[in-house]
Amino acid sequence: MHRILAGAILTLALFACSGGKDPVPDTGAEGATDPGWRPDLVCPGDAGCASNEGPIEAGAVAVDITPQCFEQWEDTDGNGEWDRSAEAFLDCGCDQLCEGDDGWPGPDDGEGDGEFQAIWMAGFGNSRPANGVHDPLWARTVVVRSGETSVALVSLDLVGWFYDDAVAIRERAAALGADVDLVVVQSSHQHEGPDTLGQWGQRVGRSA
Repeated sequence: MHRILAGAILTLALFACSGGKDPVPDTGAEGATDPGWRPDLVCPGDAGCASNEGPIEAGAVAVDITPQCFEQWEDTDGNGEWDRSAEAFLDCGCDQLCEGDDGWPGPDDGEGDGEFQAIWMAGFGNSRPANGVHDPLWARTVVVRSGETSVALVSLDLVGWFYDDAVAIRERAAALGADVDLVVVQSSHQHEGPDTLGQWGQRVGRSA
């Protein structure tokens, strides 16, 4: 899980999640009452997660998220950067097999369309299209439940993940009926996977 199960993260996740309640007074060092910010939902205590009594339960799953559709190219100078004026891409479609290759099943998606179906690599400069897969990329999730409170911790083998995308994951989980109070999403920030932030495309300012 790329060390996301650190005690501090787990403690915070179990006691703060999403919802909507009235502020809880906060007693400061001077004993004054401050009706300031509090999480929308406090667990245990608020409706929906009133109790955390009972055994702690946990489950885990890993899903391969390696891109399956991209075309290869000829890195003639071996520098890992595609020079579109001097280096050809192999217009063979998702399966990377062209007519005449062993096992060619016929033309597939994107084959022979004159467009480079590239997966741009994140970090270390622009114009670095993937030319193969060294190791699979994973999405790994641990779900922890204590009483009526449950938290899902998700780790992605990606350079980064925008907040809006994390919200979309939470909304998708809710739409599927997942009984989870909070979904925490983080990325491992590795630079040998696809550009999920739109910063390392063919050239600066162009992500595709």
